Amino acid sequence: MAVGFDGGFGNAKLVTPTAEILCPAYVLPISIEEVYDIPQTRNGALVEYISGSALNLVAQSWMCGDLAVKRKPNGIYRVVGDINGKVDWGLQMFLGSLAATNPKTDIDIAVFASIQDAKAVGVRLKKALEGHHEIRVNNAQTIVVNVEVLGVLDEGTGVSYWHRQTNSIPLSSTIATIDFGNGTTIATVWNGAKKMDFRIVPGGVNALIEAIANNLAFRKHLGGSPAKHHLVRHGVERGDYKYGCNANAYNFREIYKTEGFRWLEQTLSEVFAFLSPYREEIEEAIAVGGGALLPGLSSVLHARDMKAIDDPIFANARGLQALASLRVRTGGEG
Repeated sequence: MAVGFDGGFGNAKLVTPTAEILCPAYVLPISIEEVYDIPQTRNGALVEYISGSALNLVAQSWMCGDLAVKRKPNGIYRVVGDINGKVDWGLQMFLGSLAATNPKTDIDIAVFASIQDAKAVGVRLKKALEGHHEIRVNNAQTIVVNVEVLGVLDEGTGVSYWHRQTNSIPLSSTIATIDFGNGTTIATVWNGAKKMDFRIVPGGVNALIEAIANNLAFRKHLGGSPAKHHLVRHGVERGDYKYGCNANAYNFREIYKTEGFRWLEQTLSEVFAFLSPYREEIEEAIAVGGGALLPGLSSVLHARDMKAIDDPIFANARGLQALASLRVRTGGEG
């Protein structure tokens, strides 16, 4: 089975021939004896590692995604909280995302994965993912997952390929991608499939969530405590800016406007400065990543002749899956 895996700081994105999974990047190690019923969700799973190539995980179990944060919101490991999180928690997030598809039988997987700096850490991620993994899914069926890593590519490679394929853009054209990720914002100039230049801007969407959570007005409302990140994030993603789910939930819309303007101003000024020398060569500039859906961003991008692509969250993983399918069909060529 050909698979694309984009293990982000905010969400892991897994695309298979039949499923697309968005799994929030939270991991909660847990004892199976502590687990009762497992709610059905496409945004997380419980995994028990029985045996396999990852010897350090044998007899370990963990929850990923929504299951983890709902079970113990203050006890989770947040992938964005560790610069090495995409590698150190890569296999747990990969298997957790796969488990969210509720597989029933053994699976042979050929995967293209991506990471921020593939030259520096791609080999480590490949080693973490690859091999034989026997797991129990959601305290129910036991399956064997055999993983062959076809390659670890730079983030954005899948986007560049997918966008060209779905919009019939010539391979020889030069495009720019601005990936508004949870940990960083990455601006990249692509000539065909080749990465010409890039700039990593520190402070992705998580920096905005952090600023909102620690805003003085929010802290006053909560009696001096910062807001919980996952509840702020959910309020922004829903677009209602409500902190929590009850009818009288605090509305932080004005805080979002204040902190969002500061974040956009700082982030985009660096992005536009980086892209400026290439403006005559770039035929199209597109915004991708979960942050591309932030309220208020589209008008700013439009004013600079940029736009968010359709479904910017899954674009990179879809491109990786398409490349994996191509590699499998051609028997290792292309």
